[in-house]
Amino acid sequence: MNTASSSTARTSRYPANLPISRKAYDKFVERIHRVFPTDPETVGHMIKLMKMYLAKGEAALEPFSISARVAFAFLAQDIDVAIERSARARQRARERREAREAQIAAIAAMPRPEIPQAPEPEKYVTIHECNPNGTHTIIHRPLSAIRNSRRERRAQARKAKAVTTATATTAPGSVPSDYRPD
Repeated sequence: MNTASSSTARTSRYPANLPISRKAYDKFVERIHRVFPTDPETVGHMIKLMKMYLAKGEAALEPFSISARVAFAFLAQDIDVAIERSARARQRARERREAREAQIAAIAAMPRPEIPQAPEPEKYVTIHECNPNGTHTIIHRPLSAIRNSRRERRAQARKAKAVTTATATTAPGSVPSDYRPD
């Protein structure tokens, strides 16, 4: 017998607001089908008894057969265990949810300290100098204190000279300083 196809065919709809999980409910329905495999009327009565027991905590057993009463008495013990287990699981889930919400609220209520922006650290260059007496001197100088190379200094001088010449020659009505009329 293929249990996958039989369990799929025998699972019933899970009624809303039951004190047990869907998985436990489906297991009880499957167990009822296994106990009464050839009697669909008794299966229907047992499922009805189980739903009444889950809804009210008790079930009227008088109108049912002796075999259904005995089977339901055994089933009721397991249903009670499943109800307790589901209640404990719901309580633990509620406590976890409340703790998580309290932690989120506490974090949201915490004052946020102002973090000052650290100033940009000044960049240094390490210079190793070899002294004539055979020792080394290590000098840490800020980049602003280091002289540009000769090429860079000459380029800066050319730019400065070009700016001064451009302003002297382009000013309207001005005469270049080296101009001599003949």
